[in-house]
Amino acid sequence: MSYHIKIKNQQSLSVKQLVSHHNMPEQVCIRGQEIDDTIINGYNKFYLPGKSSRGVALTVSQDSYDVELNIGASTADYILATKIAIVLAELNDTTISTEADDELSIDEFKSIYNENWASDYRLHSVSAVLQHFATQHQVAKLPSCVRSFYFGPYMLDKLTADSPSEESFVDKVIESIRRVQFIEDEITDLNVPTIMEADLTDGVKTLFVVLPNFKLLLQKADIVILSKAPGSSVNVNYDDFVKYPSLVLERLDEEQYLLSAINNEQFVKMMEYFSQPLKPVIQNRLPKEVQPSVPTITNEEPESQLSINDKIHRKWWQFWRE
Repeated sequence: MSYHIKIKNQQSLSVKQLVSHHNMPEQVCIRGQEIDDTIINGYNKFYLPGKSSRGVALTVSQDSYDVELNIGASTADYILATKIAIVLAELNDTTISTEADDELSIDEFKSIYNENWASDYRLHSVSAVLQHFATQHQVAKLPSCVRSFYFGPYMLDKLTADSPSEESFVDKVIESIRRVQFIEDEITDLNVPTIMEADLTDGVKTLFVVLPNFKLLLQKADIVILSKAPGSSVNVNYDDFVKYPSLVLERLDEEQYLLSAINNEQFVKMMEYFSQPLKPVIQNRLPKEVQPSVPTITNEEPESQLSINDKIHRKWWQFWRE
Protein backbone atom coordinates (compact mmCIF):
# COMPACT_ATOMS: atom_id res chain seq x y z
CA MET A 1 0.00 0.00 0.00
CA SER A 2 1.45 3.35 -0.99
CA TYR A 3 0.39 6.96 -0.57
CA HIS A 4 1.04 9.54 -3.28
CA ILE A 5 1.34 13.32 -3.19
CA LYS A 6 1.66 15.01 -6.58
CA ILE A 7 2.94 18.42 -7.64
CA LYS A 8 2.93 19.75 -11.20
CA ASN A 9 6.34 19.87 -12.85
CA GLN A 10 6.77 23.48 -13.97
CA GLN A 11 10.57 23.51 -13.91
CA SER A 12 13.60 21.27 -13.45
CA LEU A 13 15.19 21.34 -10.01
CA SER A 14 18.55 20.22 -8.68
CA VAL A 15 19.16 18.04 -5.64
CA LYS A 16 20.76 21.02 -3.88
CA GLN A 17 17.78 23.30 -4.60
CA LEU A 18 15.43 20.82 -2.96
CA VAL A 19 17.50 19.57 -0.03
CA SER A 20 19.00 22.96 0.89
CA HIS A 21 15.66 24.77 0.92
CA HIS A 22 14.86 26.48 4.22
CA ASN A 23 11.65 24.46 4.65
CA MET A 24 13.48 21.11 4.46
CA PRO A 25 14.66 19.32 7.63
CA GLU A 26 18.38 19.25 8.29
CA GLN A 27 20.54 16.28 7.28
CA VAL A 28 18.27 15.00 4.51
CA CYS A 29 20.05 12.44 2.34
CA ILE A 30 19.32 11.04 -1.11
CA ARG A 31 20.34 7.44 -1.61
CA GLY A 32 23.30 6.96 -3.92
CA GLN A 33 23.74 10.66 -4.74
CA GLU A 34 25.58 13.70 -3.50
CA ILE A 35 23.84 16.94 -2.55
CA ASP A 36 24.92 18.87 -5.63
CA ASP A 37 23.60 20.60 -8.75
CA THR A 38 22.51 17.37 -10.44
CA ILE A 39 18.98 17.73 -11.83
CA ILE A 40 16.47 15.46 -10.09
CA ASN A 41 15.07 13.00 -12.58
CA GLY A 42 13.47 9.56 -12.58
CA TYR A 43 13.26 7.62 -9.31
CA ASN A 44 14.95 8.89 -6.14
CA LYS A 45 14.88 7.91 -2.44
CA PHE A 46 15.19 10.57 0.27
CA TYR A 47 15.64 9.81 3.96
CA LEU A 48 16.66 11.13 7.36
CA PRO A 49 19.65 9.26 8.88
CA GLY A 50 18.67 7.37 12.01
CA LYS A 51 14.99 8.32 11.72
CA SER A 52 13.70 6.96 8.43
CA SER A 53 12.59 3.39 7.81
CA ARG A 54 11.24 3.07 4.26
CA GLY A 55 12.28 6.59 3.23
CA VAL A 56 10.41 8.82 0.77
CA ALA A 57 10.40 8.06 -2.95
CA LEU A 58 10.30 10.91 -5.44
CA THR A 59 9.61 10.09 -9.08
CA VAL A 60 10.05 12.92 -11.57
CA SER A 61 8.27 12.77 -14.90
CA GLN A 62 7.74 15.39 -17.59
CA ASP A 63 4.43 16.45 -16.06
CA SER A 64 4.74 15.87 -12.31
CA TYR A 65 6.70 15.26 -9.16
CA ASP A 66 5.28 12.17 -7.42
CA VAL A 67 6.10 11.93 -3.70
CA GLU A 68 5.47 8.37 -2.49
CA LEU A 69 5.27 6.69 0.92
CA ASN A 70 5.03 2.94 1.50
CA ILE A 71 3.88 0.62 4.28
CA GLY A 72 6.20 0.66 7.25
CA ALA A 73 7.26 4.27 6.73
CA SER A 74 8.12 6.05 9.97
CA THR A 75 6.47 9.21 11.24
CA ALA A 76 9.70 11.00 10.25
CA ASP A 77 9.24 9.70 6.69
CA TYR A 78 5.68 11.04 6.53
CA ILE A 79 6.80 14.45 7.81
CA LEU A 80 9.67 14.48 5.33
CA ALA A 81 7.24 13.68 2.49
CA THR A 82 5.07 16.69 3.39
CA LYS A 83 8.14 18.95 3.53
CA ILE A 84 9.30 17.75 0.12
CA ALA A 85 5.83 18.39 -1.31
CA ILE A 86 5.70 21.90 0.15
CA VAL A 87 9.12 22.84 -1.19
CA LEU A 88 8.32 21.43 -4.64
CA ALA A 89 5.07 23.40 -4.72
CA GLU A 90 6.84 26.62 -3.69
CA LEU A 91 9.60 26.24 -6.26
CA ASN A 92 7.13 25.33 -9.01
CA ASP A 93 4.57 27.96 -7.93
CA THR A 94 1.77 25.44 -8.07
CA THR A 95 -0.74 23.49 -5.99
CA ILE A 96 -0.51 20.11 -4.27
CA SER A 97 -2.75 17.09 -4.91
CA THR A 98 -3.07 14.08 -2.61
CA GLU A 99 -5.09 10.89 -2.78
CA ALA A 100 -7.82 12.58 -0.75
CA ASP A 101 -7.61 16.20 -1.92
CA ASP A 102 -7.05 17.86 -5.31
CA GLU A 103 -5.38 21.19 -6.03
CA LEU A 104 -4.64 22.30 -2.47
CA SER A 105 -2.86 25.56 -1.86
CA ILE A 106 0.31 25.29 0.21
CA ASP A 107 -1.45 26.74 3.26
CA GLU A 108 -4.40 24.34 2.86
CA PHE A 109 -1.99 21.42 2.53
CA LYS A 110 -0.05 22.47 5.64
CA SER A 111 -3.24 22.67 7.70
CA ILE A 112 -4.24 19.07 6.88
CA TYR A 113 -0.97 17.20 6.29
CA ASN A 114 0.84 18.09 9.47
CA GLU A 115 2.64 16.14 12.21
CA ASN A 116 -0.64 14.81 13.61
CA TRP A 117 -1.54 13.41 10.19
CA ALA A 118 1.92 11.87 9.88
CA SER A 119 1.67 10.17 13.26
CA ASP A 120 -1.84 8.85 12.61
CA TYR A 121 -1.38 7.74 9.01
CA ARG A 122 1.55 5.45 9.76
CA LEU A 123 -1.01 3.13 11.41
CA HIS A 124 -2.75 2.49 8.08
CA SER A 125 0.11 0.21 7.10
CA VAL A 126 -1.06 -2.51 9.49
CA SER A 127 -4.25 -3.21 7.57
CA ALA A 128 -2.41 -3.38 4.27
CA VAL A 129 0.21 -5.77 5.65
CA LEU A 130 -2.48 -7.96 7.24
CA GLN A 131 -4.29 -8.29 3.94
CA HIS A 132 -1.08 -8.99 2.11
CA PHE A 133 0.05 -11.84 4.33
CA ALA A 134 -3.42 -13.26 4.90
CA THR A 135 -3.74 -13.88 1.18
CA GLN A 136 -0.14 -14.49 0.06
CA HIS A 137 1.51 -16.50 2.87
CA GLN A 138 4.88 -15.32 1.57
CA VAL A 139 7.83 -13.21 2.62
CA ALA A 140 7.70 -9.60 1.46
CA LYS A 141 10.84 -7.81 0.37
CA LEU A 142 10.42 -4.18 1.38
CA PRO A 143 12.93 -1.90 -0.41
CA SER A 144 13.77 0.74 2.17
CA CYS A 145 15.87 3.87 2.52
CA VAL A 146 19.29 2.17 2.70
CA ARG A 147 18.70 -1.57 2.19
CA SER A 148 15.81 -3.97 1.85
CA PHE A 149 13.91 -5.47 4.78
CA TYR A 150 12.25 -8.91 4.68
CA PHE A 151 9.01 -9.52 6.53
CA GLY A 152 7.28 -12.87 6.94
CA PRO A 153 6.19 -15.57 9.41
CA TYR A 154 9.29 -15.33 11.62
CA MET A 155 8.97 -11.57 12.08
CA LEU A 156 5.26 -11.90 12.69
CA ASP A 157 5.83 -14.41 15.49
CA LYS A 158 8.60 -12.29 16.99
CA LEU A 159 6.69 -9.01 16.98
CA THR A 160 3.38 -10.44 18.21
CA ALA A 161 4.80 -12.66 20.95
CA ASP A 162 3.54 -10.31 23.67
CA SER A 163 0.11 -9.77 22.04
CA PRO A 164 0.72 -6.08 21.30
CA SER A 165 -1.91 -3.53 20.42
CA GLU A 166 -2.19 -2.59 16.76
CA GLU A 167 -0.32 0.67 17.30
CA SER A 168 2.43 -1.07 19.25
CA PHE A 169 2.80 -3.64 16.48
CA VAL A 170 3.17 -0.90 13.85
CA ASP A 171 5.87 0.78 15.92
CA LYS A 172 7.71 -2.53 16.29
CA VAL A 173 7.62 -3.10 12.53
CA ILE A 174 8.87 0.43 11.83
CA GLU A 175 11.63 0.16 14.42
CA SER A 176 12.75 -3.23 13.02
CA ILE A 177 13.00 -1.74 9.53
CA ARG A 178 14.75 1.40 10.81
CA ARG A 179 17.30 -0.66 12.76
CA VAL A 180 18.35 -2.65 9.71
CA GLN A 181 18.86 0.59 7.74
CA PHE A 182 21.29 2.08 10.25
CA ILE A 183 22.67 -1.02 11.98
CA GLU A 184 26.24 0.20 11.41
CA ASP A 185 25.57 3.08 13.82
CA GLU A 186 24.57 0.63 16.55
CA ILE A 187 27.10 -2.19 16.21
CA THR A 188 30.77 -1.35 16.74
CA ASP A 189 33.20 -2.54 14.05
CA LEU A 190 30.45 -3.94 11.86
CA ASN A 191 31.43 -4.52 8.24
CA VAL A 192 28.88 -4.50 5.42
CA PRO A 193 29.97 -6.57 2.40
CA THR A 194 29.14 -5.08 -0.99
CA ILE A 195 26.35 -6.87 -2.85
CA MET A 196 27.49 -7.61 -6.41
CA GLU A 197 25.84 -9.16 -9.45
CA ALA A 198 27.35 -11.89 -11.62
CA ASP A 199 26.03 -13.29 -14.91
CA LEU A 200 26.41 -17.03 -14.30
CA THR A 201 25.41 -20.02 -16.40
CA ASP A 202 22.07 -20.26 -14.56
CA GLY A 203 21.35 -16.53 -14.79
CA VAL A 204 22.26 -13.31 -13.01
CA LYS A 205 22.95 -13.90 -9.31
CA THR A 206 23.63 -11.59 -6.38
CA LEU A 207 26.64 -12.37 -4.22
CA PHE A 208 29.02 -11.05 -1.60
CA VAL A 209 32.36 -12.07 -0.09
CA VAL A 210 32.87 -13.32 3.49
CA LEU A 211 36.33 -13.16 5.05
CA PRO A 212 37.53 -14.52 8.42
CA ASN A 213 37.88 -12.34 11.52
CA PHE A 214 35.26 -9.76 10.53
CA LYS A 215 31.91 -9.03 12.15
CA LEU A 216 29.48 -8.83 9.21
CA LEU A 217 26.00 -7.82 8.20
CA LEU A 218 24.62 -10.66 6.08
CA GLN A 219 22.30 -9.10 3.53
CA LYS A 220 20.09 -11.41 1.51
CA ALA A 221 21.82 -12.63 -1.67
CA ASP A 222 21.95 -15.74 -3.81
CA ILE A 223 25.57 -16.74 -3.21
CA VAL A 224 28.17 -16.27 -0.47
CA ILE A 225 31.84 -16.45 -1.53
CA LEU A 226 34.06 -17.73 1.28
CA SER A 227 37.55 -16.34 0.68
CA LYS A 228 40.61 -17.09 2.83
CA ALA A 229 43.30 -15.82 0.45
CA PRO A 230 43.63 -14.72 -3.18
CA GLY A 231 42.82 -17.70 -5.39
CA SER A 232 41.26 -19.65 -2.51
CA SER A 233 37.48 -19.37 -2.41
CA VAL A 234 34.32 -21.46 -2.19
CA ASN A 235 30.87 -20.47 -3.46
CA VAL A 236 27.97 -21.34 -1.15
CA ASN A 237 24.22 -20.94 -1.45
CA TYR A 238 23.15 -18.21 1.00
CA ASP A 239 20.47 -20.36 2.68
CA ASP A 240 22.97 -23.19 3.19
CA PHE A 241 25.56 -20.81 4.59
CA VAL A 242 23.33 -19.37 7.32
CA LYS A 243 22.50 -22.92 8.49
CA TYR A 244 26.14 -23.86 9.07
CA PRO A 245 26.22 -25.11 12.71
CA SER A 246 29.12 -23.12 14.19
CA LEU A 247 28.02 -19.67 12.99
CA VAL A 248 27.03 -17.19 15.70
CA LEU A 249 24.10 -15.26 14.26
CA GLU A 250 21.62 -12.62 15.36
CA ARG A 251 18.57 -12.64 13.14
CA LEU A 252 17.45 -9.18 12.03
CA ASP A 253 14.50 -10.05 9.81
CA GLU A 254 13.20 -12.95 7.74
CA GLU A 255 16.40 -13.33 5.70
CA GLN A 256 19.21 -11.20 7.15
CA TYR A 257 21.61 -11.62 10.09
CA LEU A 258 24.48 -10.20 12.09
CA LEU A 259 27.40 -12.62 11.88
CA SER A 260 30.02 -12.72 14.62
CA ALA A 261 33.61 -12.94 13.41
CA ILE A 262 34.78 -16.42 12.37
CA ASN A 263 38.35 -17.22 13.41
CA ASN A 264 40.85 -18.63 10.92
CA GLU A 265 40.64 -22.23 12.16
CA GLN A 266 36.84 -22.36 11.99
CA PHE A 267 36.86 -20.58 8.64
CA VAL A 268 39.16 -23.21 7.09
CA LYS A 269 36.94 -26.00 8.43
CA MET A 270 33.90 -24.31 6.96
CA MET A 271 35.56 -23.93 3.56
CA GLU A 272 36.54 -27.61 3.64
CA TYR A 273 33.01 -28.58 4.55
CA PHE A 274 31.42 -26.62 1.71
CA SER A 275 34.06 -27.92 -0.71
CA GLN A 276 32.82 -31.51 -0.30
CA PRO A 277 31.05 -32.78 -3.44
CA LEU A 278 28.27 -34.35 -1.35
CA LYS A 279 27.71 -32.46 1.88
CA PRO A 280 25.71 -34.06 4.68
CA VAL A 281 22.37 -32.43 5.39
CA ILE A 282 22.70 -29.56 7.86
CA GLN A 283 20.14 -29.90 10.61
CA ASN A 284 18.48 -26.74 11.82
CA ARG A 285 20.13 -26.12 15.18
CA LEU A 286 17.76 -23.19 15.75
CA PRO A 287 14.62 -23.95 13.73
CA LYS A 288 12.94 -20.63 14.43
CA GLU A 289 16.07 -18.57 14.01
CA VAL A 290 17.75 -19.90 10.90
CA GLN A 291 15.15 -21.92 9.06
CA PRO A 292 14.96 -20.75 5.42
CA SER A 293 11.84 -18.75 4.76
CA VAL A 294 9.05 -19.34 2.30
CA PRO A 295 9.34 -17.83 -1.21
CA THR A 296 10.02 -14.11 -1.30
CA ILE A 297 8.08 -11.55 -3.28
CA THR A 298 8.85 -7.88 -3.79
CA ASN A 299 5.75 -5.79 -3.33
CA GLU A 300 5.86 -2.09 -2.59
CA GLU A 301 2.11 -1.79 -2.98
CA PRO A 302 -0.15 -4.59 -1.66
CA GLU A 303 -3.22 -4.68 -3.87
CA SER A 304 -5.89 -3.95 -1.29
CA GLN A 305 -6.33 -2.77 2.25
CA LEU A 306 -8.22 -4.62 4.97
CA SER A 307 -10.46 -2.39 7.04
CA ILE A 308 -9.92 -2.35 10.78
CA ASN A 309 -13.65 -3.04 11.12
CA ASP A 310 -13.24 -6.37 9.28
CA LYS A 311 -11.15 -7.83 12.09
CA ILE A 312 -14.05 -9.33 14.02
CA HIS A 313 -13.89 -12.36 16.36
CA ARG A 314 -10.10 -12.68 15.98
CA LYS A 315 -7.03 -10.94 17.32
CA TRP A 316 -5.72 -8.69 14.55
CA TRP A 317 -2.40 -10.51 14.16
CA GLN A 318 -4.06 -13.94 13.75
CA PHE A 319 -4.88 -13.28 10.11
CA TRP A 320 -1.28 -14.18 9.27
CA ARG A 321 -1.56 -17.56 10.93
CA GLU A 322 -4.36 -18.90 8.77
